[in-house]
Amino acid sequence: MAQLIATVRDYHTISKAIELGMTGCILSCDFFATRQMGYFTKEEIAQAIVEYPELAIYTNINRIFVEDELLKLKEFLLWCSQHNLAGIYYSDPAVYMLAKELHIEDRLIYNQDTILTNHYDIQEYLQLGIQRCVISREITLEEIIAIIQNCGSHLELMIHGHTNLSYSKRRLLTNYFEEIKKDYPVDQIYLLEEESRNERMYIMQDEQGTHIFTGKCLQMVKELPLFMNQIDAVRIDGVFMSDEEVLDAIRFYASIINGQSTDEVYEAWIEPRKDQYHSGYLYTKTNISK
Repeated sequence: MAQLIATVRDYHTISKAIELGMTGCILSCDFFATRQMGYFTKEEIAQAIVEYPELAIYTNINRIFVEDELLKLKEFLLWCSQHNLAGIYYSDPAVYMLAKELHIEDRLIYNQDTILTNHYDIQEYLQLGIQRCVISREITLEEIIAIIQNCGSHLELMIHGHTNLSYSKRRLLTNYFEEIKKDYPVDQIYLLEEESRNERMYIMQDEQGTHIFTGKCLQMVKELPLFMNQIDAVRIDGVFMSDEEVLDAIRFYASIINGQSTDEVYEAWIEPRKDQYHSGYLYTKTNISK
Protein backbone atom coordinates (compact mmCIF):
# COMPACT_ATOMS: atom_id res chain seq x y z
CA MET A 1 0.00 0.00 0.00
CA ALA A 2 1.38 3.40 -0.99
CA GLN A 3 2.31 5.97 1.62
CA LEU A 4 0.13 9.08 1.50
CA ILE A 5 2.60 11.97 1.65
CA ALA A 6 1.62 15.63 1.97
CA THR A 7 3.12 19.06 2.53
CA VAL A 8 1.88 21.21 5.42
CA ARG A 9 2.09 24.92 6.15
CA ASP A 10 3.07 24.82 9.82
CA TYR A 11 4.07 22.45 12.59
CA HIS A 12 0.68 22.49 14.31
CA THR A 13 -1.03 21.01 11.24
CA ILE A 14 0.94 17.75 11.40
CA SER A 15 -1.08 16.04 14.14
CA LYS A 16 -4.40 16.85 12.44
CA ALA A 17 -3.10 15.58 9.10
CA ILE A 18 -2.02 12.31 10.73
CA GLU A 19 -5.50 11.87 12.21
CA LEU A 20 -6.97 12.25 8.71
CA GLY A 21 -4.69 9.62 7.18
CA MET A 22 -1.37 11.24 6.22
CA THR A 23 1.45 8.70 6.62
CA GLY A 24 4.33 10.79 5.26
CA CYS A 25 5.14 14.49 5.52
CA ILE A 26 7.62 16.80 3.77
CA LEU A 27 9.27 19.38 6.06
CA SER A 28 11.79 21.58 4.25
CA CYS A 29 14.32 24.25 5.22
CA ASP A 30 14.14 27.63 3.50
CA PHE A 31 17.61 27.91 1.92
CA PHE A 32 17.63 24.37 0.51
CA ALA A 33 14.06 24.22 -0.77
CA THR A 34 11.91 26.44 -2.91
CA ARG A 35 8.21 26.73 -3.86
CA GLN A 36 7.11 24.97 -0.66
CA MET A 37 3.84 25.40 1.21
CA GLY A 38 5.77 26.22 4.38
CA TYR A 39 9.32 26.21 5.73
CA PHE A 40 10.73 24.68 8.91
CA THR A 41 13.90 24.96 10.93
CA LYS A 42 16.22 21.99 11.41
CA GLU A 43 15.18 21.99 15.06
CA GLU A 44 11.50 21.65 14.10
CA ILE A 45 12.27 18.79 11.71
CA ALA A 46 14.29 16.98 14.40
CA GLN A 47 11.47 17.54 16.90
CA ALA A 48 8.88 16.12 14.50
CA ILE A 49 10.99 12.97 13.96
CA VAL A 50 10.94 12.36 17.72
CA GLU A 51 7.35 13.47 18.37
CA TYR A 52 5.77 11.51 15.50
CA PRO A 53 7.69 8.21 15.21
CA GLU A 54 4.81 6.68 13.23
CA LEU A 55 5.19 9.32 10.50
CA ALA A 56 7.67 9.08 7.63
CA ILE A 57 9.31 12.52 7.54
CA TYR A 58 11.04 13.78 4.41
CA THR A 59 12.84 16.95 3.43
CA ASN A 60 13.07 18.62 0.03
CA ILE A 61 16.32 19.91 -1.49
CA ASN A 62 15.11 21.28 -4.83
CA ARG A 63 17.26 24.40 -5.05
CA ILE A 64 19.55 24.79 -8.07
CA PHE A 65 22.96 25.17 -6.45
CA VAL A 66 25.95 27.23 -7.55
CA GLU A 67 29.50 26.29 -6.65
CA ASP A 68 29.93 28.53 -3.63
CA GLU A 69 26.79 27.02 -2.04
CA LEU A 70 28.07 23.43 -2.12
CA LEU A 71 29.79 23.53 1.28
CA LYS A 72 26.55 24.65 2.91
CA LEU A 73 24.72 21.88 1.04
CA LYS A 74 27.20 19.26 2.24
CA GLU A 75 26.82 20.42 5.83
CA PHE A 76 23.05 20.08 5.54
CA LEU A 77 23.33 16.61 4.03
CA LEU A 78 25.61 15.64 6.91
CA TRP A 79 22.92 16.87 9.31
CA CYS A 80 20.34 14.80 7.39
CA SER A 81 22.56 11.71 7.72
CA GLN A 82 22.51 12.13 11.51
CA HIS A 83 18.72 12.21 11.75
CA ASN A 84 16.15 9.57 10.98
CA LEU A 85 14.67 11.11 7.85
CA ALA A 86 12.65 8.77 5.66
CA GLY A 87 14.03 10.38 2.51
CA ILE A 88 15.44 13.44 0.77
CA TYR A 89 13.87 14.79 -2.42
CA TYR A 90 16.38 16.24 -4.86
CA SER A 91 16.72 17.45 -8.44
CA ASP A 92 20.25 18.89 -8.72
CA PRO A 93 22.91 16.21 -9.51
CA ALA A 94 25.21 17.94 -7.01
CA VAL A 95 22.97 16.64 -4.22
CA TYR A 96 23.49 13.07 -5.41
CA MET A 97 27.27 13.46 -5.69
CA LEU A 98 27.59 14.85 -2.16
CA ALA A 99 25.13 12.32 -0.72
CA LYS A 100 27.18 9.54 -2.27
CA GLU A 101 30.31 10.88 -0.53
CA LEU A 102 28.38 10.63 2.75
CA HIS A 103 27.01 7.17 1.87
CA ILE A 104 23.38 8.27 2.10
CA GLU A 105 22.40 8.01 -1.57
CA ASP A 106 19.88 5.33 -0.59
CA ARG A 107 17.82 8.06 1.12
CA LEU A 108 17.49 10.13 -2.06
CA ILE A 109 14.29 10.50 -4.09
CA TYR A 110 14.78 11.92 -7.57
CA ASN A 111 12.08 14.51 -8.27
CA GLN A 112 12.79 16.54 -11.39
CA ASP A 113 9.17 17.53 -12.15
CA THR A 114 9.06 17.03 -15.94
CA ILE A 115 12.01 14.75 -16.73
CA LEU A 116 11.05 11.18 -15.77
CA THR A 117 8.69 10.24 -18.59
CA ASN A 118 9.77 6.67 -19.44
CA HIS A 119 10.91 3.52 -17.68
CA TYR A 120 14.35 3.46 -19.31
CA ASP A 121 15.44 6.70 -17.61
CA ILE A 122 13.91 5.67 -14.30
CA GLN A 123 15.69 2.32 -14.32
CA GLU A 124 19.00 4.10 -14.89
CA TYR A 125 18.43 6.43 -11.94
CA LEU A 126 17.39 3.57 -9.69
CA GLN A 127 20.64 1.78 -10.55
CA LEU A 128 22.46 4.69 -8.88
CA GLY A 129 21.24 3.27 -5.57
CA ILE A 130 18.64 5.94 -4.78
CA GLN A 131 15.44 5.13 -2.89
CA ARG A 132 12.88 5.93 -5.61
CA CYS A 133 11.92 8.21 -8.49
CA VAL A 134 8.95 10.54 -8.88
CA ILE A 135 7.12 9.95 -12.17
CA SER A 136 6.53 13.04 -14.31
CA ARG A 137 2.98 14.44 -14.36
CA GLU A 138 3.27 15.39 -18.05
CA ILE A 139 2.51 11.92 -19.38
CA THR A 140 -0.66 9.91 -19.92
CA LEU A 141 -2.18 7.40 -17.52
CA GLU A 142 -1.31 4.65 -19.99
CA GLU A 143 2.35 5.72 -19.92
CA ILE A 144 2.34 5.91 -16.10
CA ILE A 145 1.00 2.35 -15.87
CA ALA A 146 3.68 1.16 -18.33
CA ILE A 147 6.41 2.70 -16.15
CA ILE A 148 5.00 1.00 -13.05
CA GLN A 149 4.87 -2.36 -14.83
CA ASN A 150 8.51 -2.06 -15.92
CA CYS A 151 10.08 -0.47 -12.83
CA GLY A 152 8.45 -2.14 -9.87
CA SER A 153 7.59 -0.39 -6.62
CA HIS A 154 10.40 2.17 -6.22
CA LEU A 155 8.19 4.94 -7.56
CA GLU A 156 6.17 7.91 -6.41
CA LEU A 157 3.48 9.96 -8.12
CA MET A 158 2.03 13.37 -7.32
CA ILE A 159 -1.73 12.88 -7.35
CA HIS A 160 -3.04 16.27 -6.20
CA GLY A 161 -1.96 19.89 -6.41
CA HIS A 162 -0.84 22.69 -8.70
CA THR A 163 1.96 21.30 -10.84
CA ASN A 164 5.20 23.14 -11.46
CA LEU A 165 5.65 23.83 -15.18
CA SER A 166 8.89 25.81 -15.14
CA TYR A 167 11.65 26.87 -12.77
CA SER A 168 14.36 29.33 -13.80
CA LYS A 169 17.14 30.90 -11.74
CA ARG A 170 16.50 34.09 -13.74
CA ARG A 171 14.29 36.76 -12.16
CA LEU A 172 11.82 36.94 -15.01
CA LEU A 173 9.24 39.18 -13.31
CA THR A 174 11.92 41.74 -12.43
CA ASN A 175 13.21 41.69 -15.99
CA TYR A 176 9.73 41.97 -17.49
CA PHE A 177 8.68 44.89 -15.29
CA GLU A 178 11.91 46.68 -16.10
CA GLU A 179 11.30 46.10 -19.82
CA ILE A 180 7.78 47.56 -19.71
CA LYS A 181 8.91 50.26 -17.26
CA LYS A 182 6.39 49.39 -14.54
CA ASP A 183 7.16 49.51 -10.83
CA TYR A 184 5.14 46.46 -9.78
CA PRO A 185 6.05 44.41 -6.67
CA VAL A 186 7.75 41.11 -7.47
CA ASP A 187 7.05 39.38 -4.14
CA GLN A 188 3.46 38.45 -4.94
CA ILE A 189 1.68 35.87 -7.09
CA TYR A 190 0.59 36.87 -10.60
CA LEU A 191 -1.50 35.18 -13.26
CA LEU A 192 0.11 34.44 -16.62
CA GLU A 193 -1.94 33.90 -19.77
CA GLU A 194 -0.70 32.39 -23.04
CA GLU A 195 -2.49 32.36 -26.38
CA SER A 196 -2.11 28.58 -26.70
CA ARG A 197 -3.63 27.72 -23.30
CA ASN A 198 -7.19 27.89 -22.04
CA GLU A 199 -6.24 28.52 -18.42
CA ARG A 200 -4.23 31.12 -16.61
CA MET A 201 -1.09 29.99 -14.80
CA TYR A 202 0.40 31.08 -11.51
CA ILE A 203 3.78 32.82 -11.72
CA MET A 204 5.87 33.83 -8.73
CA GLN A 205 9.40 35.03 -8.06
CA ASP A 206 11.54 34.54 -4.97
CA GLU A 207 15.23 34.83 -4.16
CA GLN A 208 15.84 31.51 -5.91
CA GLY A 209 14.27 32.47 -9.23
CA THR A 210 10.95 32.30 -11.08
CA HIS A 211 8.34 29.55 -10.86
CA ILE A 212 5.34 28.88 -13.09
CA PHE A 213 2.48 26.58 -12.03
CA THR A 214 -0.78 25.34 -13.50
CA GLY A 215 -3.78 27.47 -12.63
CA LYS A 216 -6.05 24.49 -12.03
CA CYS A 217 -5.36 21.81 -9.46
CA LEU A 218 -4.47 18.30 -10.58
CA GLN A 219 -6.63 15.53 -9.09
CA MET A 220 -6.47 11.74 -9.52
CA VAL A 221 -9.42 10.58 -7.45
CA LYS A 222 -10.74 7.95 -9.89
CA GLU A 223 -7.27 6.84 -11.03
CA LEU A 224 -5.73 6.24 -7.58
CA PRO A 225 -6.84 2.57 -7.18
CA LEU A 226 -5.05 1.68 -10.43
CA PHE A 227 -1.61 2.11 -8.88
CA MET A 228 -1.88 2.68 -5.11
CA ASN A 229 -0.98 -0.94 -4.33
CA GLN A 230 1.94 -1.05 -6.76
CA ILE A 231 4.12 1.98 -5.92
CA ASP A 232 5.83 3.24 -2.77
CA ALA A 233 4.09 6.59 -2.36
CA VAL A 234 1.54 9.08 -3.64
CA ARG A 235 1.84 12.77 -2.82
CA ILE A 236 -0.34 15.83 -2.24
CA ASP A 237 1.48 19.11 -2.93
CA GLY A 238 -0.24 21.95 -1.11
CA VAL A 239 1.38 24.98 -2.77
CA PHE A 240 -1.29 27.68 -3.42
CA MET A 241 -3.77 25.63 -1.35
CA SER A 242 -5.22 26.59 2.05
CA ASP A 243 -4.77 24.38 5.10
CA GLU A 244 -8.41 23.31 4.77
CA GLU A 245 -7.92 22.26 1.16
CA VAL A 246 -4.85 20.20 2.03
CA LEU A 247 -6.59 18.50 4.94
CA ASP A 248 -9.61 17.73 2.75
CA ALA A 249 -7.31 16.18 0.16
CA ILE A 250 -5.64 14.01 2.80
CA ARG A 251 -9.00 12.90 4.18
CA PHE A 252 -10.54 12.00 0.82
CA TYR A 253 -7.51 10.22 -0.66
CA ALA A 254 -6.99 8.32 2.59
CA SER A 255 -10.62 7.18 2.41
CA ILE A 256 -10.00 5.76 -1.08
CA ILE A 257 -6.86 3.97 0.10
CA ASN A 258 -8.98 2.52 2.91
CA GLY A 259 -11.59 1.20 0.48
CA GLN A 260 -14.18 3.93 -0.12
CA SER A 261 -15.70 4.13 -3.59
CA THR A 262 -13.98 6.62 -5.89
CA ASP A 263 -17.36 7.57 -7.34
CA GLU A 264 -18.60 8.55 -3.88
CA VAL A 265 -15.50 10.64 -3.22
CA TYR A 266 -15.63 12.30 -6.62
CA GLU A 267 -19.30 13.24 -6.26
CA ALA A 268 -18.84 14.57 -2.72
CA TRP A 269 -15.59 16.47 -3.30
CA ILE A 270 -14.63 17.11 -6.92
CA GLU A 271 -17.97 17.35 -8.74
CA PRO A 272 -19.29 20.42 -6.84
CA ARG A 273 -16.17 22.40 -7.77
CA LYS A 274 -14.90 20.57 -10.84
CA ASP A 275 -14.06 23.83 -12.64
CA GLN A 276 -11.13 24.17 -10.16
CA TYR A 277 -9.64 20.79 -11.06
CA HIS A 278 -8.25 18.98 -14.06
CA SER A 279 -6.72 15.63 -14.99
CA GLY A 280 -3.47 17.04 -16.30
CA TYR A 281 -2.19 15.01 -19.25
CA LEU A 282 -3.63 11.70 -18.08
CA TYR A 283 -5.86 11.48 -21.14
CA THR A 284 -4.14 13.97 -23.47
CA LYS A 285 -0.62 13.65 -24.86
CA THR A 286 1.60 16.71 -24.46
CA ASN A 287 2.67 16.66 -28.11
CA ILE A 288 -0.72 17.64 -29.51
CA SER A 289 -0.73 20.33 -32.17
CA LYS A 290 -1.38 23.87 -30.99
